[in-house]
Amino acid sequence: MGPATLRVWFQAVPECVARSDEENRKDRTGRVSLSDRSLMGFRIRWSRRFLIMWRTCGRLFVIGGIGLWGCAMPTGGGSASDGPSSGGNETVDSGGSAGGGTSDGTADNGETTAGGSATTYTKPLTFFAIHGDPQHADVQHFQSLQAIVQAASSRGVKLSIQLTPQWVEMILAPGNEWMLEAFQGFLAAGHDYGGHHHQIDHDAAWDGYSNDPSAVTSTRDPGYLGDMEAHLAVVQQLIAPEPILHYSGGEPNDYPVGIPILFEGGQFVGTEAANKQPERIDYGGQPAWQMSMASLIVFGQPDNQALQDLYLQTPAGQYFGVATHPNDWPDFQGPIIAWFDFLKEQDPDGRHMRTLSEILDELGPP
Repeated sequence: MGPATLRVWFQAVPECVARSDEENRKDRTGRVSLSDRSLMGFRIRWSRRFLIMWRTCGRLFVIGGIGLWGCAMPTGGGSASDGPSSGGNETVDSGGSAGGGTSDGTADNGETTAGGSATTYTKPLTFFAIHGDPQHADVQHFQSLQAIVQAASSRGVKLSIQLTPQWVEMILAPGNEWMLEAFQGFLAAGHDYGGHHHQIDHDAAWDGYSNDPSAVTSTRDPGYLGDMEAHLAVVQQLIAPEPILHYSGGEPNDYPVGIPILFEGGQFVGTEAANKQPERIDYGGQPAWQMSMASLIVFGQPDNQALQDLYLQTPAGQYFGVATHPNDWPDFQGPIIAWFDFLKEQDPDGRHMRTLSEILDELGPP
């Protein structure tokens, strides 16, 4: 297909000149999508798949297996417009994000460039989560969270901070405005936020929320506080009205319904969980991506070497997730910093580092 034919196709895409560049780059969640690109003033996304769904202006054109989602979007003289980056992650000016799933429900992390040739990742795509457990919602552990964020940010490592309701209530409590300001600074620096849950039989502590009917009469501290929809209502207060896109810590049937990314397993997951790839599941009648991650500190012992070995064995382009906790920082700041240093060494420009919300942009709707 020659340039003249392409011009005809581009002219067929409806204009939405009343919408701003940022509005046109927002995905279905209302968040700005880092994986959208513009070309000649049009929104595009490249995919190995012939057709994937994406909500924009409701018009779709397919050219040679490449989908064009389009609003005419002013980009300053028709030049390419790249999504913003943070924490050391560069913008990508050729090709879009990896995306979509395969027919068997697993993720397809392939990426193609505008010329149709494959963009080869040279490393796994990493994410790092911080879990704020209910029994550690206090000033000391919030300060540990601040220290972890600082250590990660200085090395260009992106964090996905997942908190229980106890942490949210602490941050929003009168007199803790400094915590809220600090948390908002985490997000402004490019870090991410989601929910964390400790089910009623968690070995360390229960957060008081459960979909289990028997939990209503439980005598375990802190007592029954509500079902998982109530859990979500508290967790969302930190970023309302934006949606919560990911949750960790719950067992099957103990998550809110409608969350796009859910993590399997509630506790003590092994090293091998780090590179288990996303799978589509049905949860409460709603589709979701099920993911997994490994703990950096396992039963009071750092697992750096085993995780590094597994990382080096993981194929390029596959997801690789690790998690830790603010309460790990006082005794294990050395191993935590060492892991950040390892990620920086392996991926100096941060091109392979992700937040969980960015991963959802890549995977697309479950």
